[in-house]
Amino acid sequence: MHSPLFSEDEIRKAVWDSESNKSHGPNCFNLSFTKKFWGSIKGDIMQAINSFYSIGKWPKGCNASFIALVPK
Repeated sequence: MHSPLFSEDEIRKAVWDSESNKSHGPNCFNLSFTKKFWGSIKGDIMQAINSFYSIGKWPKGCNASFIALVPK
């Protein structure tokens, strides 16, 4: 297994540096939710972001606006 392209610290910093009350659309969770439940969802977030970076496609059901989370 290879190491992830983005570290958990990098992604966490990008999330925590973003305003908590903003969401990516009218039916999305805001970043306050992401911060509160980080311990439970960070694995899924890490997998989705590193997968996108590796293959250039979001997992089915993901909103493409998530790409703004990690400006590298």
